[in-house]
Amino acid sequence: MWCISWNVRGLGSAVKIRKIFGLVRSYNLEILLLQETMKTAWSEEEVRKLWSDDEFEFEWVEADGKSGGLLTVWDSNCFVKTTVFKKKIFLSITGIWKAKDVRINLVNMYCPCKSEDQNVV
Repeated sequence: MWCISWNVRGLGSAVKIRKIFGLVRSYNLEILLLQETMKTAWSEEEVRKLWSDDEFEFEWVEADGKSGGLLTVWDSNCFVKTTVFKKKIFLSITGIWKAKDVRINLVNMYCPCKSEDQNVV
């Protein structure tokens, strides 16, 4: 399983988008976890610019202004999503990893620096 997790500190620049696309392609990634995207929503077309082929699915948690935001992308030939649980600072996706036929949890998390912002309950 090839996976990269990266705090991108915003995805507004074409340079960062090309860099991520290059990493996905170079390492033939199966899972991509991005933190602090600073985006409130994702379309399939936007995610396609990050992923190297058409075989993908994704989930996201929206940013709160210019803070936070999570995006998890995976190869739909390798992982089958069964459930999703989202809160402000984390995204948990449960599913089946096809290569081993096992249930796994993908957890993408971004925790704010201020302790008062870390309470998600």
